[in-house]
Amino acid sequence: MKQYFRLTSVAFALLLLCVSCLKGSDETTVTYNDKAIASFALTTLKCYHHTTSSTGADSVYTTSVTGSDYKFNIDQLQHIIYNTDSLPKGTDIAHVACNITTVNYGAVVLEGLGNDSLYYLANTSPTDSIDFSQPRKIRIYSNSGDGYTTYTVSLNIHQEDGETFTWCRMADNDATLTAFTDCRVLSLDNGIIVAGTDGTSTVFYNPLSQNESARPLLASETGTTFDADAYANVTVYDGNLYMLNAGKLMRSLDGTEWEQVSTPNLKRLIGSSTKELYGISNNNELMASKDDGQTWEVEDIDDDSSLLPTEDIAIAYRPYSTNKFVDDVLMGGYRSTESYPDDKGALLWRKTADYSTLSVAMPWLYIEVAENNIGSFLPRISSLSLFVYDGKFMAAGISDGSKVIYSSPDGGLTWKKMTSFMLPIRVTADAPLSITVDAQNFIWVVQAKTGQVWRGRLNRLGWGL
Repeated sequence: MKQYFRLTSVAFALLLLCVSCLKGSDETTVTYNDKAIASFALTTLKCYHHTTSSTGADSVYTTSVTGSDYKFNIDQLQHIIYNTDSLPKGTDIAHVACNITTVNYGAVVLEGLGNDSLYYLANTSPTDSIDFSQPRKIRIYSNSGDGYTTYTVSLNIHQEDGETFTWCRMADNDATLTAFTDCRVLSLDNGIIVAGTDGTSTVFYNPLSQNESARPLLASETGTTFDADAYANVTVYDGNLYMLNAGKLMRSLDGTEWEQVSTPNLKRLIGSSTKELYGISNNNELMASKDDGQTWEVEDIDDDSSLLPTEDIAIAYRPYSTNKFVDDVLMGGYRSTESYPDDKGALLWRKTADYSTLSVAMPWLYIEVAENNIGSFLPRISSLSLFVYDGKFMAAGISDGSKVIYSSPDGGLTWKKMTSFMLPIRVTADAPLSITVDAQNFIWVVQAKTGQVWRGRLNRLGWGL
């Protein structure tokens, strides 16, 4: 309940407050004249969400927002208070209760909007409802009654829905991309590079370059061409492009100039983690390099090597949030349907890659499609892309004539088709596509034959960047 005070009565009331004091051994009384807010926190708030039913009818539902999760910065020099992490869109900030702690139990008084009214706030019992739809001024009177300090409190709220995902078309009918029969898109220096094949050779291309002479990057500038299947053997590692071409491991900063790194016994270069490159040997063994591709060693696996994928192989990794020296690595792909018609879906392998000094090498673990996992395993997806988004492993491509995105909440054990966002409507299911994620949390989709380039992001993953 708000208790109304006229300006003339506030000073009188404050004079009646008990004087805070400490008594030392000599019985000297020390009076504190502090007029400061020590902490500011919100209680539970309501958040209103608007939705549309399948019939087009509008409706609103309410959820709760835990106000204490949003920390407030108190600037004691400028006397301003604000939350650094904005509240969700739709939060009701016109009816807010808050916990205010003052130094030495100073009195908390709210200034009225557009008038000279003052309202005493019982900060020990945060039931007062305050309208924070605009910044509010709060006075803290010292308990000695010698004056007050005025703070301006602002509640920041997002103007867009954090769970909304929006696609933006970056290119359409791009002439170079339409000539590609297949491609792989890679994120490099917050931009993208496309490795594409026209069936005879591989070239590297920047579809977003404003410099026409940079399209494609290799075909005309250096005269260098690579094998037709080299596009499928490209990855990004430690800020460089790596490619396996005709048995040689090559490296480039931007796709324009290449140097030979080694001649490994590999038939496929399949990806990387923070500290390792991965490939498949000519003997169908899973290999890893810890020295930038110079030397390669056979990886331990916990099942038969015949279960290693041979088609649409992809790798994604995510660093552990609790240990910067450990990666959670997921590899997926398929075997030919002619040789293995009973395969139910993707062949998935997972590894905990520990790069610390005293680490113990961990084997790759095969994720078996068990009977109790039927219905939640990853199906066969052509043009498979594996990536990490919003902390989860995700898989995308084309399955049963439809473009799909799947998400795994448990590191690849179970999978669920995404409904919160899907691939752009104009992306077709009859042409190869490739997907990557950049450092700004944008998902990039590049499609061969149709020449489309799309970029999208979950709104809240762009906040604070």
